[in-house]
Amino acid sequence: MAAPEREICSTSELLDIFHNEDLTWDWFHMVFFKGEVFVCKKCRRRMTIQMNDKNYRYWNCSHCKIKKSVLDGTVFSKSKIGLGKTLRTLLLQWVGISINNTAELIGINRNTVAFWASVLRVVCMKIWNSKQIHIGGKGKIVEIDEAVWRRRKCRRGRRKEQIWLFGGVERLDGGGAGPRFVIIVPNRTKETLLPIILEYIKPETIIMSDEWKAYEC
Repeated sequence: MAAPEREICSTSELLDIFHNEDLTWDWFHMVFFKGEVFVCKKCRRRMTIQMNDKNYRYWNCSHCKIKKSVLDGTVFSKSKIGLGKTLRTLLLQWVGISINNTAELIGINRNTVAFWASVLRVVCMKIWNSKQIHIGGKGKIVEIDEAVWRRRKCRRGRRKEQIWLFGGVERLDGGGAGPRFVIIVPNRTKETLLPIILEYIKPETIIMSDEWKAYEC
């Protein structure tokens, strides 16, 4: 079986590819590097992809003996379960499979699945916000609110970490939800939230909130 040449694959095709480490690395190179080649920063000669005894790929300069991981600079650089399992985990989370079922299907710890699910959410938010335009406008209604992610170590004991999210959604004339934004914020203070409101929401917008004091201006 060969990895499909087109960039858009079905879920089943991708799962088949990610079950094979060789096909996984071929797919990764095709999608993330578009077939590009890398040159050594020292001698400017073309680098080639080599594989070690653990089936791990790296860029290699045979002249300077310089090695560079193919995953450097990507979200996968810290993965400890292998590229194929990581991509299968992300794919199953993307299509809505539960954390427990994903862990069982992949054969990994549920905490590992939860970690990659959080990575997926952050990446999606960054992509979303990078393309986001200002919302609202004269006479338009925008609802703003905050939410928090909480994570416990091994699902036991006191909460170890919380991540605050802040966002807004424009209400359409028919009552539905329109354009929106969601970003991670360090806290809910006035100094943090007001600049975000001014950046993402157009002037003369009617803003609806839960009357959190930080919104007062």
